[in-house]
Amino acid sequence: MKNIIGAMTKALRDNGVKTVDASGYTLEERRATLDSAKGQIFQVTFVKKDKTIRTMNSKKWAEKAFAHGSANAAVSTLINKPEYYNAVDNDEYKKDPKRSFRAINMETMISATIGKITYNFN
Repeated sequence: MKNIIGAMTKALRDNGVKTVDASGYTLEERRATLDSAKGQIFQVTFVKKDKTIRTMNSKKWAEKAFAHGSANAAVSTLINKPEYYNAVDNDEYKKDPKRSFRAINMETMISATIGKITYNFN
């Protein structure tokens, strides 16, 4: 896995992207890092529940994004699980907005690119 991250970091560095070692970040610091996108699209790479690696272009989930209003929105089942970050998968949003919401496990995050800064979490 370190070879993958090393190759990815080199490719990003060649494109003018700054790399930050975020391996010691706590869950709160990881959440703050993703929140720093401030509504802009960011890229995140993480290990899914089935142990596959996923790279996703996403945006922070927001209640105001619902056309029908937050009063009709179902309560998230992850509300008491601080290790998860709710986001919208931009590629899936284009196909079916109602099925584009994802929960990113911040404990298995490999990296996140926000603007021209890539944070490597392991």
